[in-house]
Amino acid sequence: MDRNLAIKKKAQQLIAKGQIDAALAEFDRLFESGDKDPYDFILVADLLAKRGSMQEAVRRYRQAVDEYSKADLFKNAIAVCKRILRISKEDLEIHRSLGQLYAKEGLYGDAIIHYLEYAEGSIRRQDHDAALNALDEVLKLSPENKELSEKYVEIAMRADQPERGGRELLRRADLAEHEGRSSEAAELRERASTLAPGMDLAVSDHAEETAGPVNMDAPISTPSAPSGATGIDAIARAGADESAHVPEPGVISLTRDGATGSGGEPADPVANHAELATGYLSA
Repeated sequence: MDRNLAIKKKAQQLIAKGQIDAALAEFDRLFESGDKDPYDFILVADLLAKRGSMQEAVRRYRQAVDEYSKADLFKNAIAVCKRILRISKEDLEIHRSLGQLYAKEGLYGDAIIHYLEYAEGSIRRQDHDAALNALDEVLKLSPENKELSEKYVEIAMRADQPERGGRELLRRADLAEHEGRSSEAAELRERASTLAPGMDLAVSDHAEETAGPVNMDAPISTPSAPSGATGIDAIARAGADESAHVPEPGVISLTRDGATGSGGEPADPVANHAELATGYLSA
């Protein structure tokens, strides 16, 4: 531990002198020793981004996201994901990560938006399996979204996976039956049997898979799409952006005051973690 603190101190001193390459080499030594403080990954990623090494910066930011997630510091992980999107706007995997992180924070509307961004991008890349997997997560959060359900069935047919589309229809049939809409349930089961002949229509395993943490009597409602939105992107606005009123979370800057302690040693990482998350949620 003392060795790692000495490496951090030396790296900070090199940064202060403007010797960035030497500082990065010290941090590489630190990471090779097994030290995985997410704040250090952010420091290095910031340095790399400033010198234009965006691919390597994203790799280090991702490591910070992973470590924050392991520690259940989901707000911090979200903040770092947003930093990645600012320098790598087409990074689909970050949208999936944001969907997962927002869901863990209970911000289901935001989770839906990012899962659907991921699904839309996956469709553009002809990766229908990835799109359907993302939509499975959305349907867990918003099980009564019929428009999205129909889109799911359409994509399943495009991907030549009729049974997957049929299971989704059966899930809706089970839901309709549960809510006393027997005629609608029968119609959906008939559609499923036509779509995927031979499928067991008695019980839908997909219904259980997509039950999710949301109260079935109070499903997530979603606002209408903004003008110009199309396809899944339009459905993305099916969930209120629950953090729209929240200021953009900041990621620690190398130029901020207090990068080192009063004695020149690296600042307390726990305090840095708290600073990273400050202001993310207003309630």
